[in-house]
Amino acid sequence: MAHDPQELVKIFAGPLVEVELRHAALSDAGIDSKVVGNELTASFGSALTDSIELWIRAGDLPEAEDLLLPGGKPHREHAKFPHPTDDPKPTPPYTLK
Repeated sequence: MAHDPQELVKIFAGPLVEVELRHAALSDAGIDSKVVGNELTASFGSALTDSIELWIRAGDLPEAEDLLLPGGKPHREHAKFPHPTDDPKPTPPYTLK
């Protein structure tokens, strides 16, 4: 059974800030999306986790996944930056005796 490309699918659910960031990224890429559930934050605040959802058309799903999920996999790891090795550690401005 073929899916209708106009069918709406949920691509993300999470805190309002994260949903809005993804909504802006999709909008910048020319993909229409809809934030659903943001009215719940006015009455329930953060009591309902992942209550804010981001929906797109099924036809835009492959492009949106490439945009939001680098490599096609959920990206949850933070970038790892090595500690500098060329500068010594700072010394405190005082000494304990």
